[in-house]
Amino acid sequence: MEAKIILVNCLVFLVLSCNTKTKLDNRIQNQWYLGLKDTMLIESSGNSFIKYHLQGDTIYSIEWGNKLINNKSNAKFEVLGNGVLGKLEEDEETIVLNQGCGSSCQYYVFLPIKHNETEKVYNYTKAYDLKRKLVVFIPDGNDIFLRVENYITKQTMDIKESNICPAGFKGDCIDSIYFSKNNLVIKWQGDKWKNTSPDPQEKTIPIKFK
Repeated sequence: MEAKIILVNCLVFLVLSCNTKTKLDNRIQNQWYLGLKDTMLIESSGNSFIKYHLQGDTIYSIEWGNKLINNKSNAKFEVLGNGVLGKLEEDEETIVLNQGCGSSCQYYVFLPIKHNETEKVYNYTKAYDLKRKLVVFIPDGNDIFLRVENYITKQTMDIKESNICPAGFKGDCIDSIYFSKNNLVIKWQGDKWKNTSPDPQEKTIPIKFK
């Protein structure tokens, strides 16, 4: 009887060990660890690829493209506490990477799949439209609420709004935001907002570049 119990325990240990090894191997293939030198992580999907080149312990650059195109980032990116950028979406013309960068912060990197193109980096990104090459984000300063930009042509449209909730960061006032055809729909809390009484506001703004 004791021999059977020992045999069962050994089998359970072997199974758990194999599962643990598989999980660890997958984790090593898909993540970096601080302290490694000259490491490269490759993501591929369809015909496109992304290469993350770790330089030292906390800085990396990005290389991307396909069989015919190979671009390298001008910017260097920091390895944050939650790791590195990851692919969010792509189409035939653009790869989108994103990462959380703190409270209320999401930063996005757009990688155009065209010869000699550079990366487009946006902090505090709220929404994007790959088909129309549009991104909306919260710019620095207090005079502009949101900025819409075509990340290829660099055309911009600023949205000003004074009726904003009394939060420390204006982005916290936004409930939802999205592109609808050639419009931007914004839902947010106005300046009469309180914990006990919301002050919902909504606007549909046509996108028109100067």
